Amino acid sequence: MARWIINKNDNHLHVDSVQELRQMARDGRITPADMIQAPGEVDWHYAAESPVLKDIMRNTLSDIDDDEFGMPKKGANKMVMGLLVAVIAVGGGMAAKFYGAMNAETPSLIDENGEAYSMLIVSAEGAALYPEAQQSTKPVMFVPKNDKLELLTKRGDFYKARHPGTGGEGWIQTSQVMPMYKLGGAEVAAKYDPLYNPDQYLRVGGASWMELAPAGNKGTEEEQTTVFEFSLANESPYDMTDVKLVATIKDKKGHEVETVEFPVEGIIPGKGATMVGTLTDPETQVTRLVTQTTFRKMASDQPDLKMEYTNGAEVRMNTADFTDAELHIVEVRALPKEG
Repeated sequence: MARWIINKNDNHLHVDSVQELRQMARDGRITPADMIQAPGEVDWHYAAESPVLKDIMRNTLSDIDDDEFGMPKKGANKMVMGLLVAVIAVGGGMAAKFYGAMNAETPSLIDENGEAYSMLIVSAEGAALYPEAQQSTKPVMFVPKNDKLELLTKRGDFYKARHPGTGGEGWIQTSQVMPMYKLGGAEVAAKYDPLYNPDQYLRVGGASWMELAPAGNKGTEEEQTTVFEFSLANESPYDMTDVKLVATIKDKKGHEVETVEFPVEGIIPGKGATMVGTLTDPETQVTRLVTQTTFRKMASDQPDLKMEYTNGAEVRMNTADFTDAELHIVEVRALPKEG
């Protein structure tokens, strides 16, 4: 029999029906931060996001007695915001439940900078920050469950984050943290999701490439330079930066023969697009890949830079005469709006 599975404090509970699942939610035996896996599925979702529990989660949360926490009643928004961090710092399911309830019921608690939803909460025991976006490296530090982290950027299934207490930085798996915006309902989720999943809102468009002959003689093993011309289109309202892409080169049979990762500096404007070019230092010949949006600002202050900037991203690689190439975004950071 297919069952619903509940991950509650790392313990698995099995439920036979939707009716039983909903009753557990009504009784408070399921909290918004618990993980739910539907029958026949492999993905996990927070209870607050589950389509079959959303209505109960909202109703359950709105019934929480503020006096249990020594907090003022709803309506005293300024005082509640001032004390919100202290409540979350207590850690634990009830604090997370209260946090979600207050913000779901009173959106005005979210300040203009998104501070209330700008944190990650560690949701797994034994979570660690790694120096790279992979678990094969030695952890920088271990982070206790329910600790808060500041989001820096995203790469694949990892967030780069900073621990506000220690200042330690590193990469943590997305499955081991819960972005606080997920407790705020559909409107809040739509507003803040691009900050936590910017790679889902940035697109590579109009990509083409051209191979440049090496400076040395034909037949030498000198690196090739390939110029990729492409645009970066940002579908979110937030500016994005710190982009890293991977070029995957394939032969005529479709076999992958080389991958090259390269960074792009500069801004991709919210709800906008920009091309990418190469800026060359005339003295050292060192190149940087910069968005046109950012380069225009640079050139407005230093007009001579226009002589050193060319369209397209010049990428060094070993493969010559390839027949196919793909560009993929592997890392990007969205910038919260100021003011």
